[in-house]
Amino acid sequence: MQIQNKRLDLVSRESLPVEELTRFTKKDGKIILPALSYEGRGYYIKKGSIETAIKRKVFDRLLRRSLTVEEKESLLNYER
Repeated sequence: MQIQNKRLDLVSRESLPVEELTRFTKKDGKIILPALSYEGRGYYIKKGSIETAIKRKVFDRLLRRSLTVEEKESLLNYER
């Protein structure tokens, strides 16, 4: 029996294997993507779903504020 690490995708609310997800954290009111260290609370979004997360205001809810235009562009550029 093989155990898979699964995490909750904030966009689809599905439990998916870690390999299919991008991990990020928030620190000092900013999104850190990708979160390469395991420091802080990790959040997960399925790879290729950042644009959908922005449209559904997932990041806005986590940060408790609206994303700036620069932050949105930075997140979208990361996905490309």
